[in-house]
Amino acid sequence: MVKKGATTIAVEKEYGVDHHNLNRWLERYDEHGVDGLLPRPVKRYSTEFKMLVVKKHLEGASLGQLRQDYDISNEGVIQRWVNLYSDGKRLKIKKNKQAKGKQSRKTTLAERLEIVNWTIDNHYNYNLAVEHFNVSYTQVYS
Repeated sequence: MVKKGATTIAVEKEYGVDHHNLNRWLERYDEHGVDGLLPRPVKRYSTEFKMLVVKKHLEGASLGQLRQDYDISNEGVIQRWVNLYSDGKRLKIKKNKQAKGKQSRKTTLAERLEIVNWTIDNHYNYNLAVEHFNVSYTQVYS
């Protein structure tokens, strides 16, 4: 609609879209056409890549330019990396918090007790228990 002459403010009001999202969609459309508006898979960036981007920013490159040059989904991702680096924290690769959609399976009382004891012995690492026992997160946590 914006490309057909409507103002961004009019589109925001008519469809209840946040102006930041609308501007990001317009940028993606300008850069990649309709494909830029399709869902993208979640990217995992190496620590080395994050450091490269952070250093380029600290040397003066804008967030927008870095986002475009390195095909990063949005400037907020880069800003988080810069903030972590500035706070002296490591830029590490994030792991999935838990196995999503893992189906529950029936467990015996003895098996549940084993899961509880194993989880306690492993410093309450619920995600590790999910993988180890092939059960859902809810089963481990409850």
